[in-house]
Amino acid sequence: MSQFLTAEKIQRKAKSLSYFRKSRTIYIPVSDNIYYDGKSYRVRVTHEAVRVSKNFKNIKEAIKFRDKTL
Repeated sequence: MSQFLTAEKIQRKAKSLSYFRKSRTIYIPVSDNIYYDGKSYRVRVTHEAVRVSKNFKNIKEAIKFRDKTL
């Protein structure tokens, strides 16, 4: 990423984008394979041709899961 994103900036951007699209969840990339939707962090990893997608309440759990899966 060319710009460093803080948690506050990510939350603000997710909230502003949600006003435009009510029908779908918008995921904002936080780091490699981790996305934020305004409420939770989603990890999406492809490992041995199987895609794993899981939500977490905080970023620490998401990073641990991503690192363990990769």
